[in-house]
Amino acid sequence: MIAARRATVTREKQSEDKAASIALAAGVDLDQIGMGAVAAGLLDRWRAATDGDKRQAEVRLAYEALQQWLGPHFTAFDTQLEDETYLLPARTSLRNGFDTVIYGHTHLVKRLSPLGANDLYLNTGTWAELMAVPRAILLDNEDDAKRQLEEFLDDLAANKLDKWKRLLPTFAKIEMDGTRPSPAMFTFIKAVASIIA
Repeated sequence: MIAARRATVTREKQSEDKAASIALAAGVDLDQIGMGAVAAGLLDRWRAATDGDKRQAEVRLAYEALQQWLGPHFTAFDTQLEDETYLLPARTSLRNGFDTVIYGHTHLVKRLSPLGANDLYLNTGTWAELMAVPRAILLDNEDDAKRQLEEFLDDLAANKLDKWKRLLPTFAKIEMDGTRPSPAMFTFIKAVASIIA
């Protein structure tokens, strides 16, 4: 267990070092600004980069940053996987006698049984549009990923977002059977396994 913890700490340190390296290359201080400012800074630099070499440097930097950040977040749109942050309170509620727990704050559609077949956790998602980075960034070869990333950055900079956005209006319909809802009676409308572009 000690070795496993040490390996985890080492991976976390390597990840932090890589993030710091990317931030330094971008000319930002992560201690002073949030990730939103980093993204805004990327678009500002992208708009200003008219020289081909500068644009390629920005693509490389964005590619490395997204590889670093998206890896652990790649399953965010999987309806069968939920972050522990939300599962912990959901499991607590289920253990305290609730048959079903419904959340909606995360904006991500989820439907799973965290404790077993007789319980149900739903996250109703959102009726707002969702946007995802190009799937190629994590799945394709680096050259293809960078070409698609360049197109993505061009579209973001020009506010051409339509091809990157998805609307998945979802809701939970609860039907009561007697005095208690039955998990089998819940219908999840339009649950989609993935909306990654």
